[in-house]
Amino acid sequence: MEEAEIEATTEVVDTVAETPEPKGESTVDAEAEDAERTRRRVNMEYDDTMFDLMVDNVPGINLGEGVQRLGGNKAKYLKILSLFLTSQKAAMDQLLSDADNSEKAILAHSCKGAGSNIGADEIAKIASGLEDKYNSGEAVTEADVNELKNLITAAIDKFDEIALSSASVEAEPVVQEEIKPLDAYLIEQINALQTSLQEFDIGVQDKLSSLSKDLPQWFNQLEEFKRLQESVNQFDFLTAEEHLKALKKKTG
Repeated sequence: MEEAEIEATTEVVDTVAETPEPKGESTVDAEAEDAERTRRRVNMEYDDTMFDLMVDNVPGINLGEGVQRLGGNKAKYLKILSLFLTSQKAAMDQLLSDADNSEKAILAHSCKGAGSNIGADEIAKIASGLEDKYNSGEAVTEADVNELKNLITAAIDKFDEIALSSASVEAEPVVQEEIKPLDAYLIEQINALQTSLQEFDIGVQDKLSSLSKDLPQWFNQLEEFKRLQESVNQFDFLTAEEHLKALKKKTG
């Protein structure tokens, strides 16, 4: 998969903020639930079993084809697929907004390119049709966009259903550890991680995952570390570096 296409799945086009209308309690609850699903999806540890359960079961996605593009690494493929689906769901709101067609064409192009690279050919095909219409000035109806949105939503629903059902439902007991200074090796690895963030190294996700296994439990439980993980998973390296700086300051 092209690195530029992976990063493109996380781009957000800025739009003019509008004053939101008051939301009912049910709407707020639904949004909170959706936010929690998104958080779990982007932070979940995926494995081969989840992949095997998803094959031929996620609408619009050919997982067998997509994983081959990553050399057969099933867990890594599911992580990238989760980020693609999450970012494209957010992009659909942009396509339904009053943003300029040029901005919408960029979003559709990103969806088409990234989708083609991960086996989401059905999604890519619809996105390609939208891109052509935006670029030609042809009218794009809400129904046109909803065709793509509904397929992405269906894929996310099935993806989450399988991933969450196969993940361990038993939370590990939290063991309080005494906070101690990190050893020189871990400090060196944290500094190296910061350098990778500054260089926009796309491999930083794997480096952070590996580092997390070496860090003491109390460090992994820090809110700043969780925010660091979320930012890295979303390829937001600038924000991730700020969280890392906060971590270094807090832990000395």
